[in-house]
Amino acid sequence: MRSLVLEGLSQPQSLISPEQFLSLQESRPDAYSNLRLLRVLRKSKLQDAEACAERFLQYLQWREVNRVNDLMVDRNVAKFCKGAFGVSVVGGVEGIKDENAPSAPPPQKSSVTVYLDVGDWKTKDLMEELKRGSNGISVDSFLQYWISIYEDIHLRLHDLTVANGRNLAFANIDADMGSISLSQFSPKFMRRVGGPWMTTTQSHYPETTNKIFFRNAPTVINVVWKVVGVFVSEGTKVGPTCPAPT
Repeated sequence: MRSLVLEGLSQPQSLISPEQFLSLQESRPDAYSNLRLLRVLRKSKLQDAEACAERFLQYLQWREVNRVNDLMVDRNVAKFCKGAFGVSVVGGVEGIKDENAPSAPPPQKSSVTVYLDVGDWKTKDLMEELKRGSNGISVDSFLQYWISIYEDIHLRLHDLTVANGRNLAFANIDADMGSISLSQFSPKFMRRVGGPWMTTTQSHYPETTNKIFFRNAPTVINVVWKVVGVFVSEGTKVGPTCPAPT
């Protein structure tokens, strides 16, 4: 049997054999099944189905080249990132609840809510760590950490979709922006870390986010969104929203 080949690229590249692909579909249906392709089609603004399929194949190639299935997150990086960004990924469905997460609208049965408590966003400290290269922290290891988060999210979304049986499960982001400031989005940070981070996640996980809720948003949030929003995929970009207090 022929290997699966990426067509439409400058130089067609062999990806994986059909046997390997079938095996991956069984072991990681959240990443390789038709449900994942449907996510790409649903969130993409491209009207050309063939172009969407090519994007999906490019995503598969990216997984193979970067060995995403074998990704191991460095504990030092994870600890630092959690300290800097206060990230907790939880499922707010079917009785699963994170007591530390901010109050959010009750999720539907076909959805999972992802809470991102942004905290202080110590981007200056992160840049210093990257400059020193201490504790094994690098831009690559930082990106790997976030890829692991998105992998976990998609596994949850896949399980919820299968359990629901009808609709694709989706994720909402609920971010407490109470302590955010424009200085935390310095050009140096966005160029070296923020840009690659958002480009990576939006290129390969653009269908993750359905809506973004900004809570306790300061007046500077509109300026921050202009800086960050350019990296967000069209399928996700709904602009800053703040639900009415309950």
